[in-house]
Amino acid sequence: MVKFMRGVMALVLLTTLSACAVDAKLEPAPEPLGDFRFGYNVVITKNMQKGPFSRDASEEMIKTAIQEAMDARFKPFEGEKLYHIGLNVDAYALAGPGVPLLFKPRSVLAVSVSVFDDASRSKLNADPKLITAFEGISGETLLIGSGLMRTKEKQLEILSVNLAAKVEDYLRENGTWFGMDPADIPAPSEDEGVAALQAPEETQPEGN
Repeated sequence: MVKFMRGVMALVLLTTLSACAVDAKLEPAPEPLGDFRFGYNVVITKNMQKGPFSRDASEEMIKTAIQEAMDARFKPFEGEKLYHIGLNVDAYALAGPGVPLLFKPRSVLAVSVSVFDDASRSKLNADPKLITAFEGISGETLLIGSGLMRTKEKQLEILSVNLAAKVEDYLRENGTWFGMDPADIPAPSEDEGVAALQAPEETQPEGN
């Protein structure tokens, strides 16, 4: 574990974080997350897989988008103890243009999350938590898909913001790590898993 923490620290020193914030920032200030204060923001992309029918995205592009969203989401927490979050990007898909009604690929990020307590230099979750974030559907993408309406940069920004929100949900579900009262901890939510990357979304026209 000591070796891993040293690796985390070295990785952070080599990582340049953008000063720009995205829409993940919580205003007004979020409800406290126990004694949580955000430490190292580590995103690893070297082993990620690209889903079928996905647009290309560089490791640096994905890493930067996720780090910006995580910073914006978690920097407002002002607890008394430092915690580090490591995200390993397992897979991604950024939907390209499809055939309206018949074929609308979905944009998705599948990430394994690890949480570390700085004071004890320990990992809080024995096994990484797989979290899958989807782009979501808006009025403009409902019928023709986001591949025709959004750039890959915008898709990735939305995915990263949604991912950061789901990471917060996971932390709140395990609030005892941060000294929260068990009565204030929400029930765990079901995660949709990485299976969404295995096939594109298909919608049959009415009457078929």
